[in-house]
Amino acid sequence: MSKLSQLKSKLNYQEQVPRCSTCKHFKQKSEKRVTGAVFWVKHCDLHGFVVKTHACCDSWESSAGEVVA
Repeated sequence: MSKLSQLKSKLNYQEQVPRCSTCKHFKQKSEKRVTGAVFWVKHCDLHGFVVKTHACCDSWESSAGEVVA
């Protein structure tokens, strides 16, 4: 086990944590500005508002059906 792996294990480092980008209700759509620039709008399909990728709410649900306790 590498030193980095040992440190991550000691700190209980987790990469797959609840956040908007891992929620089954998270959607992205591209929008084109008047200037011609294309950007991605990230929003919650369940609640219908724009979200931040690393945020999370109580309605989070994984694609496997897991929920925030």
